[in-house]
Amino acid sequence: MVAPFRRRWPNDKDDPIPQAHVILLPDPPRRAQRGLRGDCTTEANGGCNLRGIAPGEYHAFAFVNNSPLDVDEATIKEVEKCGKKVTIVAGGQAQVTLELVPDDEE
Repeated sequence: MVAPFRRRWPNDKDDPIPQAHVILLPDPPRRAQRGLRGDCTTEANGGCNLRGIAPGEYHAFAFVNNSPLDVDEATIKEVEKCGKKVTIVAGGQAQVTLELVPDDEE
């Protein structure tokens, strides 16, 4: 089933952030199922869409400088507070505003 997912991330000035890498991870106990993960890169308007996401409970994250689709459980625990809980329902849509995960280089 298709569950479109649209997101937008404001920066400190509340402007959209283009080229942010976003990831959608299923909540435990399904987190280990890599086929349930999704990712995209934001467009100029700060939004992006994921389609074909299975219904369920997820956490969404936004990163500036990397695309961490293969993040391990230790990394997820470190950035968990930066994610937002998202519920995907069959045939529905979800929209969420995320805070960027801090960049380690800053």
